[in-house]
Amino acid sequence: MKRTPISWWRLGLLALLLSSVWPASAQSGLQAHLSPPDTQAFPEIITYFTLRTADGQPAPAITTDNLQLLEDDQPVPEFSLESISPGLQLAVAVNAAPAFAIRNTQGVMRFDFLREALLNWGKQRAAADDLSLLYPGGELAHAPQPSLWLERLQNSLPDPRHNTPDYQILGQALNLAADPPPRQGMGRAVLFITPLPEAGIVNGLQSLAARASQQDVSLFFWVITSAQNFDLPQSRQLRALAESTGGQVFFFSGNETIPNLETWFAPLRKAYRIRYASRIRGGEEHTLQAVIRLPEGEEIAVSAPAFRYVVLPPNPIFIEPPLEIRRRAPTPPQAGTLQALSPAAQPLKILVDFPDGHPRGITLARLYVDGKLAAENTAPPYTTFTWDLRPYTSPGEHRLQVEVLDSLGLRGRSAEHFVAVAVDLPAPGLFQRIRVLLFLTGTTILGLLVLAGLWRQAVSDVTLLKQEKPRRTARPKPPPRAGS
Repeated sequence: MKRTPISWWRLGLLALLLSSVWPASAQSGLQAHLSPPDTQAFPEIITYFTLRTADGQPAPAITTDNLQLLEDDQPVPEFSLESISPGLQLAVAVNAAPAFAIRNTQGVMRFDFLREALLNWGKQRAAADDLSLLYPGGELAHAPQPSLWLERLQNSLPDPRHNTPDYQILGQALNLAADPPPRQGMGRAVLFITPLPEAGIVNGLQSLAARASQQDVSLFFWVITSAQNFDLPQSRQLRALAESTGGQVFFFSGNETIPNLETWFAPLRKAYRIRYASRIRGGEEHTLQAVIRLPEGEEIAVSAPAFRYVVLPPNPIFIEPPLEIRRRAPTPPQAGTLQALSPAAQPLKILVDFPDGHPRGITLARLYVDGKLAAENTAPPYTTFTWDLRPYTSPGEHRLQVEVLDSLGLRGRSAEHFVAVAVDLPAPGLFQRIRVLLFLTGTTILGLLVLAGLWRQAVSDVTLLKQEKPRRTARPKPPPRAGS
């Protein structure tokens, strides 16, 4: 497993962002490809990586030390890398033409040599590969049995002397080779057996070559023509076109040694399976890139097709929650009636829906009552709660809500649910009524006595005040003035 990326990846990432990393084929002649990510087991993502040379030579080994992944432009800190050999998805297209029927001094047609070589290869490798065959007037797509492909190749091809070349068959073969393979990571290739195209036709094939490169399909050509045509401009163009897709060209006049097809196809059988835990937590469109550092210090960047993946928080939902809970006192009544009300608890169940369509594990669930935490599940089962009702000894309405946390760290809350709690207390018995009556009577008498005492005290106080009030005396007359 790969862990913390080494420091040079920071430089590699900066170079990538500045668009200064050369294309895979510009400097090294290598063809790198990263398949569309497989998100079926999200958050685990699987993708397949290939690195091939244009001349069929072994490509440099890839390890977690010289490969870095970038998801949405962020380094993936940990991933696994596995070398696999899932096989080859091959479409052979025979563009029959009169040039195929030219015979040598022994009377053997040029095409018969190539067909024999192809049959010998197919008998050894067909069981491991997905094979298709296209020819004028016929098609065998993804042969269910290798023997059927071999039989068609041997017996069903038309007489080339009466056939006009049709280069549209190459596009049809490309479509078959680009179909979803039976095994992920399989190499893809087209073997096109054709006469030498005119220069204008080769130029028209450029768009097919570009599409083949995008779909990671290598184009190989067996060209039947005279030896003097091997180095014509269109021959050189065709060779460059094939190499741009990771393929090759073999020109055959009837005298050349036919190459072993397996030397061409063997590198296509190898791939790397990459697994990693995605950190996607939002958005819809996402990107995945790989950066490879070669022994010479060159860096190659390759991008997978942009992929769409929507991640939304979980949505917990109450299952048939009660609208009312009626708490009742025990019969016959007993001391501590309020504490003995039943039920003392209410079970609640929820289900967790995933609006993004990708179920995943739950790691925490909480029940809130009136906005306060009432219960918490930190271990399975996460979908059942017990609501403690003992604190509710008087009627009232309460708000319930549940919150869950999923394995991606996303939280979701349910809609609030309102529950009415009713409390039924028993009517008092005869003894209790007498006690209440005596209590009330005693309280009343005591109250009257207190009031009487207070009245008598008030009257006494008023009388005393009157007795102690000083009498009012007459004011003395002033003495007469002198001389009056």
